[in-house]
Amino acid sequence: MKVMLMRKADADTERGVMPSEAMLQAMADYNERLLQAAEHTPPERHGQIIHACLNIRGRRLMGGDMASDCYQAPRGAQLFLEYQDTDQAKRVFQRLAEGGEVTMPFAPTFWARGFGMATDRFGVQWMIACHMDKCP
Repeated sequence: MKVMLMRKADADTERGVMPSEAMLQAMADYNERLLQAAEHTPPERHGQIIHACLNIRGRRLMGGDMASDCYQAPRGAQLFLEYQDTDQAKRVFQRLAEGGEVTMPFAPTFWARGFGMATDRFGVQWMIACHMDKCP
C-alpha cells in the first residue's frame, strides 16, 4: 500500500513550514507498518498498547497493556509523578482519579505546593506532587 500525501500551498508553506519529502515518506511508511501489525493482532487488542518505550537517561522502560484475561491490578507499589507547575500537577491528578478512587485529595501541604494520592480506574496507585522550591 502506498500513501501519497499532498498539501495545498498556503502562507505556512511559503515560509518553509511544509514537511520535507523524506518526512512525508517516513509518515507513510509508519502508517503502512501499523496496518500490517493490525493484521497480526487480535481485534480485541486493537485499542490497547502492545509496546510502549520510554528512554530515561539511556535506560529503557517498557510496558504494555495486558490481555484482559491475564490482567490483575498492581499491588504493593505506587507511581510518583512530580511537576514544576501546580496547575499541571492538579490536572494530571484529576485525570488519573477519574473513574478511580481518591485516597488523599490534591492540596497544598507543608512540604509541597500540591500533593495528592489516587488509585486510577485500572487499580494503579499514584502520588502526584508539586514540591516547594526549597525544602522547609
